[in-house]
Amino acid sequence: MTSNKILCIGGADIDWTGLYSADSFPLEGLPIEFNKTFGGVAHNITQNLKSIGYNVEFMSAIGNDLIGNQFIQFLKESGLSSDYLIKLENHQTASVIFVIGNNGKVLLTLPRTEIYDSFTSENLSSKLSSMKQFGTWIIDTDLCEEAIQYLTLVKPVDTTLYAVIACPSKSNRVKSILNMLDGLFLNIEEASYMIGEEIKTDEQILKSAKTIKEQGAKIVFMTLGERGVCVATEEFQKIIPAYKAEIYDTKGAGDAFATGVIAGLLDKMSIEGSVQQGLAAASLAIEVKGKTYGMLSREKIKERRELNG
Repeated sequence: MTSNKILCIGGADIDWTGLYSADSFPLEGLPIEFNKTFGGVAHNITQNLKSIGYNVEFMSAIGNDLIGNQFIQFLKESGLSSDYLIKLENHQTASVIFVIGNNGKVLLTLPRTEIYDSFTSENLSSKLSSMKQFGTWIIDTDLCEEAIQYLTLVKPVDTTLYAVIACPSKSNRVKSILNMLDGLFLNIEEASYMIGEEIKTDEQILKSAKTIKEQGAKIVFMTLGERGVCVATEEFQKIIPAYKAEIYDTKGAGDAFATGVIAGLLDKMSIEGSVQQGLAAASLAIEVKGKTYGMLSREKIKERRELNG
């Protein structure tokens, strides 16, 4: 029998988010106030799933440094185990600087995530026996390609595998394992990077989602910002409109969307029902400044769905 436990494997970052008083460059001469939070795609999804009631744990690499120790303490305070955090000596815990414009959109991202290049199959294999107790694995592409390929090789046959693209430049890390994925989450910029051409029109969106789907992933979920999401399955390619929301900060919206969709699929909802849940979760996320998790609950998602009919 497949376990209902979920393991998220990927980025563990310290995020510095600055709110900028305009919506374009240059930044010169305008004050930016930064706030610090713990982030990373897989971490955000872990926290979101936990907040809506799932049995979930988080796995990543941290440095043997002050931030790494703070991350361990933070997980414990969140009610999560730190048993799946692997300390890598002589490495710094990952950090990312974000600048958010007045329109809520990310204007600038400055990552320092070199630690993940050293987070390899050798590290993962030390935890493999306990990893196999989880019926669902969610990975992000902060993991290096070697680690991603290793996970697909050692994954139990009945374990469901989802991948979430962390940024455009890391999109191709899943190309060789698409046929192993039960679902792939990416945005339109990441899809453009993956297929090698800019995607703009609805026709291009539908075609590119179908192309990625035909390369192996069972379901492709391509987020389109305010335009919604394109879903590609064996039966259809369809653009589903976004929910109406006040946009304050789009950082973390994709993680919230993936959370809602995966939760729906775990609850045996239809694909379209799961997508509606994901869109509701994303709309809640963009209405909160400076946070990438902690804004979701089953009640809020249900209310938002009812509000949008």
